[in-house]
Amino acid sequence: FPSHDKLGSYQSMPSQTICTSCQRNMFSTILGANDSSVCIACENGTYSWSVGSFCEYCPGGTYSIGGLDCEMCGVNEYSVNGSQCSLCDDGFFNLNNTCTVCSIGMYGVLGQCWPCPYGTGTFFSGQTECPLCNLNEFSNENTFGLCLSCPDHAWSLPGSQNLLS
Repeated sequence: FPSHDKLGSYQSMPSQTICTSCQRNMFSTILGANDSSVCIACENGTYSWSVGSFCEYCPGGTYSIGGLDCEMCGVNEYSVNGSQCSLCDDGFFNLNNTCTVCSIGMYGVLGQCWPCPYGTGTFFSGQTECPLCNLNEFSNENTFGLCLSCPDHAWSLPGSQNLLS
């Protein structure tokens, strides 16, 4: 007697002419299966949208546990394989599910980049803190997180945002 079942389904009785689909978030790769024990759960990081369908990988920025629906990662989190979400390392932020380095004049903590406070600055991208500007350097709203040298006939104290003359 020929089997009429297809992948993702089984026939529980020999005389059955219609296949029974594996339940949602489960799948079978065995043709000619005769009971539901061949249906296995989709793995972490995968899902199936309907009964009898293939398990597919969760799209970037989402995750699934136990083959259930793909859920969105939290703010500032990313997902590579769909099985868990992670924060970007300090000095980086999440941009379209890719950890991207924080720019010069910014520092990164907990998956976000922040501008350096006045009186501090960075000279490299990917920084996790903004050190104080040195003696005779300053930073303010016009320097965009960079410590600049004081112009001629002006000076400043370390960590300064103002010029003295």
